[in-house]
Amino acid sequence: MTDSIAWNAVHAGYGRTVAVEDISVRVAPGEKLGILGRNGAGKTTILRAMMGDAKVHRGTVEVGGADVTQRPAFQRNKLGVAVVPQTRDVFRSLTVRENLLSASADAGRLDHAVAVFPRLGERMRNLGADLSGGEQQMLSIARAIMTAPRFLMLDEPLEGLSPTVAHAVMDAVRRMVTDEGLACVLVEQHVRTVLEFCDRVMVIERGRCAFLGTPDALEAEGRILSRAVGIAAH
Repeated sequence: MTDSIAWNAVHAGYGRTVAVEDISVRVAPGEKLGILGRNGAGKTTILRAMMGDAKVHRGTVEVGGADVTQRPAFQRNKLGVAVVPQTRDVFRSLTVRENLLSASADAGRLDHAVAVFPRLGERMRNLGADLSGGEQQMLSIARAIMTAPRFLMLDEPLEGLSPTVAHAVMDAVRRMVTDEGLACVLVEQHVRTVLEFCDRVMVIERGRCAFLGTPDALEAEGRILSRAVGIAAH
């Protein structure tokens, strides 16, 4: 599938250390894949392997039908891959507008980003340092939107957010993915959010895939959530 992203029997990690092994999954346009697992299981490494920030020891990563395993991160970005890091990486000394334009100078994309997160339109002149945690997360996602991505990857976007703000963020992401037909990968600790948002779920246990299937099938396998995630799906 030429419009998908894929991990093909990927073994990846940092330096000589292998953090994930034999990861194989393909995400198509408009599809939402969730990745669950305990801290340190290898969830973020899977995203970093796609972005070029983790070393792929074996296997390949693919973007839009092209093998990008050996390509630098900026080339993957040009192919439409965007990541929202767990650290958010907002420029604290820049205004909201400047943060957005740092990703792209396209004024049309600026309007689109604000349409997705209207709150940012009210904060355009505010510095990144002056934003609440929820607003910073909106800004981080909006900055990814500025690049007109085809493939969106989010690493724990709800960390530290109140339930109300978390709901607003995920609702905005859901509309964007649906309206623009993006392939979306969500790494998240909130099990219920993943089960409700995603079409398929991968559970990572000690660097390996312990489950890959629909949310309904995962809920029927409660022992996997209990063992690999540490909590039941409730």
